[in-house]
Amino acid sequence: MTPATGSPVHQVHPVHPVLRLAARLELLTLLVLLGNVLSGHDERIAAAVGPLHGGVYLTVVIGLLLRERTPGKVRALGLVPGIGGLLALRAVDRVLRHSDGVPPP
Repeated sequence: MTPATGSPVHQVHPVHPVLRLAARLELLTLLVLLGNVLSGHDERIAAAVGPLHGGVYLTVVIGLLLRERTPGKVRALGLVPGIGGLLALRAVDRVLRHSDGVPPP
């Protein structure tokens, strides 16, 4: 509760470091897969990096869905393959930076 108004304060929680790491790995693994396709498609690289990319993508999507008080638009950004996780985390950071943790009404 805020002392002045008595209304509850809804703070946006900081992003967990594992979610940040997963978002970066999602982009990195996508770039490796695209580079592999452009350079001749080595099956071994695709077999090693493909499942890793899928796993970190799911980690980002599920991590954003489980975050409390995260706006739906931010969660939807996480669904964009490759860069969506980083865009969603940037949006969360922007809310935290500009509003001291209190999202706009």
